[in-house]
Amino acid sequence: MSKFLISVGHTASGNVGCGATGYLNESNCTREIAPLVVAKLKALGYEAVKLQIDNADQYDYVKRAQQANSIGGDMFVEIHLNAGCGSGCEVFTTNGSKAYDSAVRVSEALSERLGIPNRGYKTTRGLYVLNNTTMSAMLIEACFVDNEADYKAYNAETIANAIVEGLTGQVSENNTGWHEDSKGWWYVYANNSYPKSTWFKVGKDWYYADEAGYCYQNMWLKDKDKWYYFKDNCKMACGETLTYSFNSNGEWI
Repeated sequence: MSKFLISVGHTASGNVGCGATGYLNESNCTREIAPLVVAKLKALGYEAVKLQIDNADQYDYVKRAQQANSIGGDMFVEIHLNAGCGSGCEVFTTNGSKAYDSAVRVSEALSERLGIPNRGYKTTRGLYVLNNTTMSAMLIEACFVDNEADYKAYNAETIANAIVEGLTGQVSENNTGWHEDSKGWWYVYANNSYPKSTWFKVGKDWYYADEAGYCYQNMWLKDKDKWYYFKDNCKMACGETLTYSFNSNGEWI
């Protein structure tokens, strides 16, 4: 089985060398996605190692390439988010790279799963980590941090599944059930899809998912001239009395 080195793009947020920011924070997002990719590859039987540099370092990309060469593997995969007000995903390799087929599949899977444009597979001679790693290598730009549609489509679990599918040709393990990231909770069906902009029921409880798939939590929804409230556990309040607190400015707390 192949050995994958999954590299977290950029240093931690707020440090020298950190990623782009907009609707999304690139450094935070890559740190959500990469561990999921590693876990999913391992679940399929592959060897996978996460490479990550958090401290401030304007040459963090040099050190990640050095880490990769020191550890060794069959394929180096670095995860980024894009910036510049475009939209969609794209994957880079050097010209003639053995990672070509996988890079094409990753870009296609990201586009299909996120519902964003496929900017496609591209070659470049200008990316240090691609030129200075001793194994096949690709750099993934999963979506744009400064595009609202990409922001709404962003889901770390979905991106990780797409990357793993592109790298291995295998669909990751069934993720049916509840999942949480820094933005909230979402529910995954048995076919790996998830509800968006709709009511859905799990067991005896009702929930509502917004247009990005995240469930309403501690908030009201007006639907067909009727109001509904979703509690901290995202369940719709039903058959109960709730108490609200307000601060001295009249703000709901």
